[in-house]
Amino acid sequence: MTLTRCARRIPSPSAPALLIHARMPTFQVKGETEELQSQMAQSSVSSSTLEALCSGRGEDGRFGSHCWELRVVIWGMLARRCPPSSIADNVVETLRLVVPGIEPAMPSKEMIRRMRGELTIAGETMAALRIASCKRVLSFGYDESTKKQVSLLSTNVQIENEDGTLANVVPRGAAVLCGGTGEKVAEGIERLFTHLRRLVDELRAAYEKRWGSGSWRGPDSTRIGMNLLGDRCIIMSDTCTTARKTCRLVQDMVRVSVEAKMGADAYAALSVQEKSEKAGALAGHCWQHMRNIFLDAMAAGANSYLETALEDWLDEFVPQDRMSVGIMEIIRAAYKQFHHGAPALALQHACRAARHVPYR
Repeated sequence: MTLTRCARRIPSPSAPALLIHARMPTFQVKGETEELQSQMAQSSVSSSTLEALCSGRGEDGRFGSHCWELRVVIWGMLARRCPPSSIADNVVETLRLVVPGIEPAMPSKEMIRRMRGELTIAGETMAALRIASCKRVLSFGYDESTKKQVSLLSTNVQIENEDGTLANVVPRGAAVLCGGTGEKVAEGIERLFTHLRRLVDELRAAYEKRWGSGSWRGPDSTRIGMNLLGDRCIIMSDTCTTARKTCRLVQDMVRVSVEAKMGADAYAALSVQEKSEKAGALAGHCWQHMRNIFLDAMAAGANSYLETALEDWLDEFVPQDRMSVGIMEIIRAAYKQFHHGAPALALQHACRAARHVPYR
């Protein structure tokens, strides 16, 4: 039986407190509960908000959308990977602990599951606001992956805020591309900035609709664009041919965007050094991938040398011996010969290949 079901069977409004008593000292629970209740009394939560939590009705008495404070709490739990089926009970028990006797009206499980879509839009909007408000973008990382002929683009940026602090921001976890070529990936990155601008514009329109025209105090969406990747921003990605081509295309887009924002005449008046600083985006190389490139090239060179130097000796072996000078093949052979689990592992792989043992 779960703790939530146990709490439901206890007819006391302080059931969550009883559950916590089983794990925490009594004085600690009492002190924390009194502190929460004191903060609740001193907070700016209005009586209408509490009534909306309890009844699920708006000011006109009709059933309406839940208060935004509750949605933020649910978004937070979803972002922390809390199961949607348990979120309502968690919120109810927490509110009963802080406000004894409250009986909040919670959304259904299906509604909470649908809020995962709201969470995605809210997260991307907050990322757009942070990017639009930053002083500059220090680095921009992207990676394209293809799964079942569907290309996905993941991105992240490191920004410098106006106060000098640094922050890592994910504009979008994954975006579907029209293809995996360098041109399509570069177009996807450009559409990403267009999407972020649209989110800020829609948020501004909703805010001014609620609070009146001219009430918006947030950042301007026009700051978001490919021009943000200028000012010596580092573009990081894979070291494959497609990623390198995409990086070159993005660098060209940055120069065009900076020139369009400054104006053709003002940009032409800059010196070569100033153009490099304002419109130059640096191409970074991932050393995790570069290491593999170096090692593969060294191993290929060593294999080629050994095959030539030992050609006369290698010709004395029959093909069935599968003799090779490749270092990785020698390592695998030594592992299979001397490791205690290698024979069983090899047999298991062979059986799976023959479909005698199903994959788990």
